[in-house]
Amino acid sequence: MRSWKYIITFFVFIIVNPLWAQTPVTISETPPNLKITFIGDQGLGKNAEAVLKLIKSEGAQAVLHQGDLDYKNNPSAWEAQINNILGPDFPYFACVGNHDKRKWNGENGYQQFLKSRLNRLGITWDGDLGVKSSVQYKGIFIIQVAPGDVGFYHAAYIREQLAEDKSIWMICCWHRDMHLMQVASKNDDTGWGVYDEARKGGAIIATAHDHSYGRTYLMSNFAKQEVTAYTGSLIIT
Repeated sequence: MRSWKYIITFFVFIIVNPLWAQTPVTISETPPNLKITFIGDQGLGKNAEAVLKLIKSEGAQAVLHQGDLDYKNNPSAWEAQINNILGPDFPYFACVGNHDKRKWNGENGYQQFLKSRLNRLGITWDGDLGVKSSVQYKGIFIIQVAPGDVGFYHAAYIREQLAEDKSIWMICCWHRDMHLMQVASKNDDTGWGVYDEARKGGAIIATAHDHSYGRTYLMSNFAKQEVTAYTGSLIIT
């Protein structure tokens, strides 16, 4: 799929159905056919609005935005764009990208708008939202970190969070990537630790930054580029 420059790195819907596992820990049930959109590198204006309208028309019930929110350092305009199309109470989760750092913090920063949205929805989170944080949403455990952009020890945070959670569905999100994990010319920005800790914990990994779409096979080792399987049915237990 060809990307729109400064609009979206990838546009993916994942439809999640509840699975049952034998575990002594009580976890929230994921509603049948829950539809989540993954986007990144968005922007402001007609093209970005078209993506949000597509999200709405497809009946998505949440957005995970992997950084680079508007490229204009204009949190108020970015928030208004979402509200005008998806509404002020639409579940929208975003992590910081390299183009968001200047206006991420503060009273009118991106993070504050995200915090206010989750507060309106009664959704609680752990940690520094969108930087090194985790949230439970409808039985899905979402971890958002910022390797290569803000802070340190993100791999350790992923490992600790996944070890403590018993959700069936787990997603680890961040903005930057490693060169072999994208199809263009981005550099090695994050280190392999975040990838392999997410893999070891059984999480889906979602990144952005490259302004293109790509996905991997099921990996057994990211640093060594080892693939578990190229074909056939995969049973996740």
